[in-house]
Amino acid sequence: MRKAHVFLFFLLFWGPFLQSQDWEGGVFLGFSNYQGDVVPSVISIRELSPAYGIMIRRNLSSNFTVRGSLISGKLRGDDENYPRHQARGIQFEHQLTEVSFLAEYEFFGYRRFRHGRFRKTFSPYVFAGVGVNFGTPSTDFSVMKQKPTQAEIALEDENTRISTIRPAIPVGGGLKMDLNRKLVLAVEGGLRTSFSDYLDGVSQAGNPKGNDWYAFGGATLFIRFGDRDYDQDGIPDIEDDCPEI
Repeated sequence: MRKAHVFLFFLLFWGPFLQSQDWEGGVFLGFSNYQGDVVPSVISIRELSPAYGIMIRRNLSSNFTVRGSLISGKLRGDDENYPRHQARGIQFEHQLTEVSFLAEYEFFGYRRFRHGRFRKTFSPYVFAGVGVNFGTPSTDFSVMKQKPTQAEIALEDENTRISTIRPAIPVGGGLKMDLNRKLVLAVEGGLRTSFSDYLDGVSQAGNPKGNDWYAFGGATLFIRFGDRDYDQDGIPDIEDDCPEI
């Protein structure tokens, strides 16, 4: 239900702007991953899960863009996959949803509408911003609770009240390619710090001094709404003899 409310907010807030120029909307498909007390590596192939979402992007100039994103994916981890953790036996899953607002810098974006003529452009870009994520981990401590020396630690984590809404700082980069004047394919990956050690529901039973991280990566197919008008004179760049004046 919460995801439906957030999705409705996106449609109501951004919908009226989509008919104006320089706006793009897209659908994201990719993967989610996590690093923390259960999964020691930043990117673990064993723990990849599908992720999906929607994005709205506003081109402020040829190189600078701002965007809003709604992405959801499952974070998961299993001690059985890591020899040094196998004796502990923790497993977890966490369906996490993120809402973020980011700024992008596209290195070769200026080539796309130079002199009012559209040119297919292949360009790297970087992004950073702020966001919030929400969700609750489901963590299995059953193996630890059977061991007298570890049961108390497991119960401490299990009984900890975990915040379901957390701030996040996404950073990353990708490659953007124009398929034609209306369609853009962007492939990207980004890490997020969540300022929480409980994305996996584990802290005292792992490393209580280190916070958890998560990542989204994948491809987004964007469609451009309206025609680009860089100088805002009402004449689309493709028809404007002086698109930058």
